Amino acid sequence: MYCPSCSSDLIRFFGTGTQRIEEALTQLLPEARVLRMDVDTTRRKGAHEKLLNQFANQEADILLGTQMIAKGLDFENVTLVGVLTADSMLHLPDFRSSEKTFQLLTQVSGRGRRHELPGEVIVQDLYTGTLQVLTCQQVMIFCSFISRKCKCAKNFNTRHLCF
Repeated sequence: MYCPSCSSDLIRFFGTGTQRIEEALTQLLPEARVLRMDVDTTRRKGAHEKLLNQFANQEADILLGTQMIAKGLDFENVTLVGVLTADSMLHLPDFRSSEKTFQLLTQVSGRGRRHELPGEVIVQDLYTGTLQVLTCQQVMIFCSFISRKCKCAKNFNTRHLCF
């Protein structure tokens, strides 16, 4: 990726930052107990498991994290899942980015709807309503998403989908 102004290759994507989001959450919800799980809080051996155990033991109300909390976790009391800047992965220079985004959103949306308590998923995108992957994922129309991807793959001669 290159800077459109100066053509420098010293450019990279930056997220919102879980630390900033944690600060905002504690200001908005001062009574909420927030656990942050990201590369900074899980560097030490055993930190990952410690944070997950704290959340499982209901020592926190909110588990805030990066993509690492999207997969493989199952907490029965989770009733709300929020995804911030869900479309940011779509701007990576990877022709599979929409498929990866769809898969990740599908996986994380299952976190808040697995058990008896009713769950809700809120997905924030920066370009509201303009991205097919988010529109398809919001209503879980897998066939529609795959159909669109197959047409795109055919048009660009990139047959990376198999049935």
